Amino acid sequence: MLSLVKNCIEKHSLLTDGQTVVVGFSGGADSAFLLYALKELGYCPVAVHVEHGIRGSEAQRDALFAERFCSKLNIEFYVEHVNVPEMAKERKCSVETCARNARYEVLFSYAKRFNAPVAVAHNKNDQAETVLMHLFRGSGLQGLCGMEYSSKGVIRPILDLSRQEIEEFNRKNGIEYVTDSTNLVPDYSRNKLRLEIVPQILDFNENALSSITSCASILQEYNRFIKEQTEKLFCKLATVEDGECTLEIYDSENIIFTELVKKAIEAVKGDLVDVEKVHIDSVSALKDKQSGKELHLPHSIRVKRVYNTLIFTKETDVFSAQYEFLPEKEYSWDGKKVYSFFETEMSKEENSEVLDFSTLPEGLTLRTRKSGDFIYPLGTKGKCTLKKYFIDKKIPVSVRNKIPLLAKDNEIYAVLGYTVSEKVKISDKTTSFLKIKLSD
Repeated sequence: MLSLVKNCIEKHSLLTDGQTVVVGFSGGADSAFLLYALKELGYCPVAVHVEHGIRGSEAQRDALFAERFCSKLNIEFYVEHVNVPEMAKERKCSVETCARNARYEVLFSYAKRFNAPVAVAHNKNDQAETVLMHLFRGSGLQGLCGMEYSSKGVIRPILDLSRQEIEEFNRKNGIEYVTDSTNLVPDYSRNKLRLEIVPQILDFNENALSSITSCASILQEYNRFIKEQTEKLFCKLATVEDGECTLEIYDSENIIFTELVKKAIEAVKGDLVDVEKVHIDSVSALKDKQSGKELHLPHSIRVKRVYNTLIFTKETDVFSAQYEFLPEKEYSWDGKKVYSFFETEMSKEENSEVLDFSTLPEGLTLRTRKSGDFIYPLGTKGKCTLKKYFIDKKIPVSVRNKIPLLAKDNEIYAVLGYTVSEKVKISDKTTSFLKIKLSD
């Protein structure tokens, strides 16, 4: 058994010889075996026990057992107490989900402290249960791949071993452990699967667990290939800047474009939590819609088709301002200030524009953009919408709402930091130079 753990670690490059590793140690059969195996194999495990504040005296018993277990094996031990029920209310999620998240938050804090990976005791049974849960929920390829041996700082050295094999090894080698009573009650989705559904599957096929985990391994290879191809295409077709992702619409197989969409969403959101197949399909359908069509996804993600691209942005509180404009006056602007003053000659600075004051109409406002705005950009002969100007200049959507504009009605005379109208440009006849500047 120990040699199987060693082979798994070496095959998947999980640890180097003698390396420190933070182990999530509940005190149960699987984590007790993992901790024992790592110690016996010459690694340097640090045990971290998380008490969730759910099971009262039983949880205190487990924490005490975990401490004594580590003391006997001379393993460094830490315990952290977390009030999961209270945390679940604050985060508005299930106790089961919150307990998992809190556990990993604690483990990663210790991983950072020791500059080490986190090892968890997921086994072959857990892998099969995970695949089945994702299958029942209608997951795609990623979900059917199950858990990987190494992912995002977490390693799983005993993923090839069944729960039965682990418990038998513990019995023969006198490795003690405790049993969480909540694991014996089918009131959580995974418990129902473990206690009621999996036994029936095993009655149907005693090798079902191995078949399911083998299938997951095969799918992982397919998934890696698709990810590699997607990554190459994403680098060619996507631009990520200032929290915005612009994805060129690509006539490819739907499965590849779907993966590109996922990466674009992840680029602006940070993850794919709460993003479901129906959302991905809706975004993919935009490539067959006309320019200007848009949709909204969970967590304030907006996707809009602009010509031959899809633009992904995360909406935030939109800044808005409008002032009557008068020269030589200061205005507050989204934590900064806009002010104007007269100069004797042309002198351009960053985030400023210089105009011929004598050409400006009366009744000007200093404001943020609004629908219908247009401008005669400097150096051009015709007018264009402000929206088209922003798109042509590739100005991120997140920036556009904060740019100070000098306007009368819908006509724009200055876009601070970018351009002025051809109508108010500096010329040989200019005698009154008005500079408008945005600064901290």
